[in-house]
Amino acid sequence: MPFDSRQAALGCHLLLERRLLWPHGRAVRHPLHAQLTPSSGAHYSVAMDAELDSLDAKIAQLVQLCQHLRQDNTALRQQLASAHAENRQLADKIAAARLRLEALLERIPEDVR
Repeated sequence: MPFDSRQAALGCHLLLERRLLWPHGRAVRHPLHAQLTPSSGAHYSVAMDAELDSLDAKIAQLVQLCQHLRQDNTALRQQLASAHAENRQLADKIAAARLRLEALLERIPEDVR
């Protein structure tokens, strides 16, 4: 299946929605996390917390990458639009020069050619 940037953007958006933020911007775990973590088995909880922290860091990196790629994509689209506009202008100049040359050639007498 080919890469679809809309699906990637949607994925980033969903990842952002699943993270809760305190007013100071620090990410916190979803309230269900406390209900899902067993009260016994401290090693399990520590391992789970470490894994969740690792996943949180990876999600943050992914979100940052998505934002960076989105900015790059916007800049590249602007550059492409500019290049297309310049290409059209140059094609118009070439067409005008061709018409002028053809008109000059028509003005040259047949015996001089």
